[in-house]
Amino acid sequence: MDTKEYQENIISLLANHEMALSDLYELYCDKSSEYRLFWLDISREEIIHARWIYQLEESIRKGFVHFNEERFKAELIQSNIDFIKKEMEKAQKEDISDMGALAMAYYLEDALLEKKFFEIFEGDSVEFKNVLKNLARATEEHRERIKETLKKERKKHGFPVE
Repeated sequence: MDTKEYQENIISLLANHEMALSDLYELYCDKSSEYRLFWLDISREEIIHARWIYQLEESIRKGFVHFNEERFKAELIQSNIDFIKKEMEKAQKEDISDMGALAMAYYLEDALLEKKFFEIFEGDSVEFKNVLKNLARATEEHRERIKETLKKERKKHGFPVE
């Protein structure tokens, strides 16, 4: 696989990752009574994130966008997508509490930041860096919104809140 094909594949996987998160959050929306709008908003925002990523595909084909190939491993991204899909299957088969859904979402968003998914490398083009900055900012925002909602849910049920 040449560099362009590899980069197009990575872009596709990254966008699919965002769409998998959107699908999971939409499922949480369907399962929740109290937080339906919360999940719907976050699910829609993940679709927007996927669009940001998809917009890079054409620029990669034309050679305008490039990124350091060491930054992303296709297997890692696919592994994350598979994990999200397993969580979806589990949530479809079983009841999931609002607290359980919020905890899983927090884990997923936090993991993206902890794994430095959006870290900018030398050799990344300006357009790619801008998309990564926007994704990192949006992911941090999701993590904080989820964290605050999880705190509210924990407090409601008498659990300690950090």
